[in-house]
Amino acid sequence: MKIVIAGFGVEGQSNLRYFREKFPKADFLVADEREKVDNLPENVAYQTGFSGLEDADLIVRSPSLPPKKIKTSGQIWSATNEFFAKCPAPIIGVTGTKGKGTTCSLIARFCARQVKPYIWSATSACQRWISCRKLKKMTSSFTNCPVFNCGI
Repeated sequence: MKIVIAGFGVEGQSNLRYFREKFPKADFLVADEREKVDNLPENVAYQTGFSGLEDADLIVRSPSLPPKKIKTSGQIWSATNEFFAKCPAPIIGVTGTKGKGTTCSLIARFCARQVKPYIWSATSACQRWISCRKLKKMTSSFTNCPVFNCGI
């Protein structure tokens, strides 16, 4: 299995650690726009740019990387996709121009005031701030998703 980590900033490095643990026998390639990156582990290949990735089985894309820059016959995935796939609880998503932090705080307070005690567990809801760019490529959906567009 060939896995490409597209973009090697903070999230790309985290993606590499996570997917190397999940798929220890896979071949990994890091692709980034920079000529050289720091913190590249041994046994991980590196290339500058995003061409020639058509044969990858899985490409894990960083959120700052526009999807149109990547061409592959394999699957394009992200840390957000992985979170949605693995989170056992209903997800309350909040997106929009302004007010996400306030809205998340209000949701947490509403949840805490439920008749029964509110405990963050596998059966409770997950609240997660998510940008509209990440929503474009999601393969699953939120249980609840208030969207605010309060921009001037």
